Amino acid sequence: MKVENSIEIAAPPEKIWSLITERENLLKWHPGAQTFDFIGEQRGGVGSTFYMVGKSDGRLMRSVCEITEWQ
Repeated sequence: MKVENSIEIAAPPEKIWSLITERENLLKWHPGAQTFDFIGEQRGGVGSTFYMVGKSDGRLMRSVCEITEWQ
């Protein structure tokens, strides 16, 4: 399954990059997410994998995800 989401932020990338990529901030901007943990040593970029638990459409979902694109 491929999931895409986007948002426009009126700020330069260097000002907000850590807000959207650092683990401690991910639960703040990902609606419904309850837990988020990286799997393995890689902590960002293409090839990173993570485990996430959260609610979507009222259902509890457990997902193992891999980042396939990083812009």
